[in-house]
Amino acid sequence: MDFENKSKLPNVICILFSLQLIAINVLEVTGDCTLIAETTAQKAMLEKLKPLQGKIWSSTTDMYTYDVGVCSNVKGDAGALQKKPSDPSFLNKTLGLITKTEAKGGHNWVMLTYMGGDAYSKHCNKSEREANIMIICDPHLKEGNLIVVEENRDKSTDCYYLFELSTSEICVVEEVPSQGLSGGSIFIIIFCVVVAMYLVLGVAYQRLLLGARGIEQIPHLSFWQSFGNLVADGCDLVFRSHRTTEHYRQYESPGGSVPSAASEDKIYDQDDHLLPM
Repeated sequence: MDFENKSKLPNVICILFSLQLIAINVLEVTGDCTLIAETTAQKAMLEKLKPLQGKIWSSTTDMYTYDVGVCSNVKGDAGALQKKPSDPSFLNKTLGLITKTEAKGGHNWVMLTYMGGDAYSKHCNKSEREANIMIICDPHLKEGNLIVVEENRDKSTDCYYLFELSTSEICVVEEVPSQGLSGGSIFIIIFCVVVAMYLVLGVAYQRLLLGARGIEQIPHLSFWQSFGNLVADGCDLVFRSHRTTEHYRQYESPGGSVPSAASEDKIYDQDDHLLPM
């Protein structure tokens, strides 16, 4: 009995170790932001940031280096951190906490705000620091690029650090509705297929069974020849004119006969007495 318990002990240890690893991984992946006011709109914005969760970006200016995470712990609960590598005595400043988050956005952008950072010692009426991360869509940047836009501390309140993070992870893929073939296209395709089958099968029949050669292989050759002639005659009748000046109607007298030159002179003589002298 003791031997069976000892044999099971390594399996239990392995199972416990595996569960511990799974728990650690879950904590790393689900280290999510905590919204100050949970609304449906803000939850939807955080859902768009799921592909960026767990990642940290760095950006360096002339004096400081900034580490910014998207719903990720940079250090402790800090979502954004200010460092000064050139000064070992500089105390890192927490710019905002992931436990105090606001999120808003639009179609291809999200504004993530971390509040509750370290208080200013002199500026902004000693208010707490705040970090705003503008995350915008850039289809050409898979990993993302962080830029420090500004530190606005020339106010008594509502001072903030503004960062811009460009990435393709939040780009909305717009599905283009597929357009089927129109009725006219389907008709043309069917017509071409029928004509091709008619010619192939007709030529095969004429050649293989009737022994026709050359132009005689065309199925129903006499019909198509007469049809072509009829079409040509119709075009000649509709679009061409064979009339000459002889066909134009000449002047006719009320009796219906065309007057000759002599009769015309006679008529003119009869009218002379009507002219004023």
